[in-house]
Amino acid sequence: MDGLEAELTRTCPLRIEGTIDGEPFVFRASGQHWRMGIGGDPANEPKWQMGDAWGYKPDAADRMPEDVGRAIVERCCTVWRTYRALEGRSGR
Repeated sequence: MDGLEAELTRTCPLRIEGTIDGEPFVFRASGQHWRMGIGGDPANEPKWQMGDAWGYKPDAADRMPEDVGRAIVERCCTVWRTYRALEGRSGR
């Protein structure tokens, strides 16, 4: 994806960090959930975030495959870009 730079920084639990259109992001999968924060302090106080449940076992997300995590990162980046475009149109 153009404008996306991502680096795997941990495999178990999965953590991917990088930038999207110059904004820092952090993706983490742990327990039964994943979360991605973009902008600000993306790991603790992001400007924007998205997350969801993943798997059925208590530690399922800890073992999320890297390719699945990267696909989620790309999906989140698409949603974030849409959010920014709509936010700009509303004059916020």
